[in-house]
Amino acid sequence: SSFGGNGRAGAARGIRVRRAVPPTLQEELEASTGAIRELRRALRRLLRVTVDVAAAHYPAEYRELRVGLVTIATWVGFDLDGRTDIGWSRSLSCRYQLALAGLDELAASVNDLGELHGALTPAVTDALATITQSLDALRECFAMGLEEVGKEAEDTTRLGRLNRLALEKRTLKQDAIGAIDAALAAALAGDLPAALTKDLLVLRSEWESMGLGAARLHFRLNSVQLHNRSEEHTSELHHIT
Repeated sequence: SSFGGNGRAGAARGIRVRRAVPPTLQEELEASTGAIRELRRALRRLLRVTVDVAAAHYPAEYRELRVGLVTIATWVGFDLDGRTDIGWSRSLSCRYQLALAGLDELAASVNDLGELHGALTPAVTDALATITQSLDALRECFAMGLEEVGKEAEDTTRLGRLNRLALEKRTLKQDAIGAIDAALAAALAGDLPAALTKDLLVLRSEWESMGLGAARLHFRLNSVQLHNRSEEHTSELHHIT
């Protein structure tokens, strides 16, 4: 339907409301990622309200607050319950794309924080620079993974390359995650204006709630899949005995 200037639904005559063809998995992913971005904005508003209320009631302790009210999850790309168009490589591709979208959200939050508060203390400036560098490093890792999983190759060859890449980048990812945690702690350790402290708390809460990704992953499996997988292990045990 369409909406006129008065906010009411206008005439829908001639407007197609049903797709002519089903969406592709990539189209589903892009649409769900757009919805997740809106949810992330709502989550940030919710976190800020929570921090504001905590500051009003506990002015001496609210800087220690770590808010974990809700998370966001998606199964687009991870719905293995009866779908034949999702294999391991497709799920990995969706995972990498969600990771890149999540890193973009965090990078935008860091950038907005710097622009909103203008002149920052050297400690906060250094902390935000460290976070930005670490997010860039993580983005590079996931972009490389997305490129590899998209290459045309036999599954075994592609899996081998991805395994090597994952091992090579594992330490870099862990170091980047640790650097972000440390930078947020260092930034919040100083005597800062209340507004800046609150925005840093929101950033830390978003980071700790959502982690590396636009959303948490929700894998959908059915009982047949679980039974078949357990049967493989059971038969192996019987063979050993």
